[in-house]
Amino acid sequence: LNAANAVFILGSTEPHYTPSKVYQAVLSGKPILAVLHTMSTAVEVLTNSGAGYVVDFANEDECELKMQYFEKEYMQFLEFYQQYNPANINMLAFEKYSAYNITDTLAQALNKITES
Repeated sequence: LNAANAVFILGSTEPHYTPSKVYQAVLSGKPILAVLHTMSTAVEVLTNSGAGYVVDFANEDECELKMQYFEKEYMQFLEFYQQYNPANINMLAFEKYSAYNITDTLAQALNKITES
C-alpha cells in the first residue's frame, strides 16, 4: 500500500459483505475508491471517515447500471483524489470499527451471556 497512489476496493452483491481490507486501506492514508453494496458497513466507514469515495448499489441491476456509467463515477473520484488530505480522515468515525472496539463489544456480549 505504501507505493500506491490510491486504493481500489471491490465489494460484493451480498449486502452483508464487508471487504476485510477496508480498515487497512483507511489506515494507509491513501484515497480509496470503493464499489460496495449499499448495506455493507464499509460504506459507512468510508463515508463517515472521509477516507474514500464510494460507488454504492442496492442490487445487481443497479450495480450493472453503475458500471455502465463508471467513467462518470471515476471522474468524481478523481475530484475527490485531487482534494484528498490524509490528515483530514475522521479517525473517530473510523474508531468504532477498530479491532479493539469490535473485540470489546464482543467481550461485553459474552460477559452478559455468561453472567445469566
